[in-house]
Amino acid sequence: MPALHLFIDTNIFLNFYSFSDDKLEILDELIVLTAPGQIILHLPKQVENELKRNRESKLQVALSDFKKAQLPTGVPHHMRGSEAARQYDEAVKSAEQAKRLLIANAIALALSDELEVDQKLSRLFEKATRYPEDDELYQKALVRMNKGNPPGKAQSIGDRYIWETLLAQVPNGDLFYRLEGW
Repeated sequence: MPALHLFIDTNIFLNFYSFSDDKLEILDELIVLTAPGQIILHLPKQVENELKRNRESKLQVALSDFKKAQLPTGVPHHMRGSEAARQYDEAVKSAEQAKRLLIANAIALALSDELEVDQKLSRLFEKATRYPEDDELYQKALVRMNKGNPPGKAQSIGDRYIWETLLAQVPNGDLFYRLEGW
């Protein structure tokens, strides 16, 4: 059976840096399956550039949302005074301390690109078929943008540049694509 040709949009990779339902374990499976005769993951340099450029903002939003999340600390009057209430108060204090430690740890790991997701994406990208930047394909993407041809938002070249790279590099055959939200 011929290999499956796969492209993953930058936003899918960025989801792993937020509160998405995506599971990191799927990257482990993809790392194993990205091999000759199985899956060929196509990785234009533009995807790597977009990931590098947008990673920090995704991390900042996720960190901010996590910091804002509060455990319920108040205990109704009728529940106070019991051993269970005391244990609950201790558990909340312990959870708040663990949360502060987790935030500090995540920040340190993020600054050195050592988050678990960073490591998994790095291993996946090592196995991918990578395409360097290409001025000719960039010019084609500019023409596509100026004509208003998809994919991508108006006056945005990134998706068009990726598209031109894939058209030039991926073997002819059935082309399947998925639009976000469909």
